[in-house]
Amino acid sequence: MTSGKTALLHTMTDTAGGRGVRVLPAVASASEQKFPYAVLEQLYQGMPTHLQRSRPRPGLDALRDPNGPDQAELSLLQNFHRTLDELTDDAPC
Repeated sequence: MTSGKTALLHTMTDTAGGRGVRVLPAVASASEQKFPYAVLEQLYQGMPTHLQRSRPRPGLDALRDPNGPDQAELSLLQNFHRTLDELTDDAPC
């Protein structure tokens, strides 16, 4: 039985995009759990090209944190957050 969540999500993102809101799509599936930063990489791909070129890629450029095998380096995550913040200068996210 389906509940219509996917249809609702598509309607919301289409409506938001039509009103000038920047939509960064990403899918977090169970099969992606073995790929660190898969969701961040998907968000990165939805960013404007000029920001993609000027920022490290979460999935490819991430350095492992010595505090844990699945931890990204803090500076990478802070940089990614600043990039998302810059996106709000052009359009709401």
